Amino acid sequence: MQKIFDLFISFFTNSMKTKHILFLAFLASFSAFVMHAQPVAVVRGLCLNAPSKSDVDRFVKLIDTTLAADSVNTIVLRIDYRYEYKSHPELRANDPLSEFDLKKIADACQKNHIRLIPQINLLGHQSWEGQVGKLLEVYPQFDETPSIQLPKDYKWPNADGLYCKSYCPLHHDVHKVVFDVVDEIVEACRSDAFHAGMDEVFYIAHPNCERCKGEDPTVLFARE
Repeated sequence: MQKIFDLFISFFTNSMKTKHILFLAFLASFSAFVMHAQPVAVVRGLCLNAPSKSDVDRFVKLIDTTLAADSVNTIVLRIDYRYEYKSHPELRANDPLSEFDLKKIADACQKNHIRLIPQINLLGHQSWEGQVGKLLEVYPQFDETPSIQLPKDYKWPNADGLYCKSYCPLHHDVHKVVFDVVDEIVEACRSDAFHAGMDEVFYIAHPNCERCKGEDPTVLFARE
């Protein structure tokens, strides 16, 4: 730091050309000092589908051996509605993981210093091809585009612009439901973070939606 201070003093005492050179040297030295004082955190992460219930032990072994050996320190686990939710048991999808299953996974992550981040897709990805997702299956009133039916033979592109459905972010009950399951899955994973997905939102502020038609889609997305 004394050298940096001396360069800074010289900046004010030498010629204009020297001032310019020394000022650049000061900036370079100070930047190096800051970078040395605050090292950049390295993230070695994977985004993985949650295992089937029968494969939980194999998944734990994968964490303990391969992932730990490869210095993976972050896992985003795509769970969605494949969990035995207590707050909304009606939203349990097929082959749901139990609280004990997630405890095994969370324990393995903690032991190997891996940050576990659960994911539930919010807003978009509420269907895939010809299959509606669990949220809209149970709560069809949340559908942003109820008039658009999922075809048996899905093809993209199509006349409806249907890639995947969204829930309406302005429905008065939707956040009560989704925030309940978000809180529950974060607690079950003992996580300090949550991944909300929210990619590929094709339907938002749809002109046929009685709640959000005419709204600015960028504002609706940002508020979500």
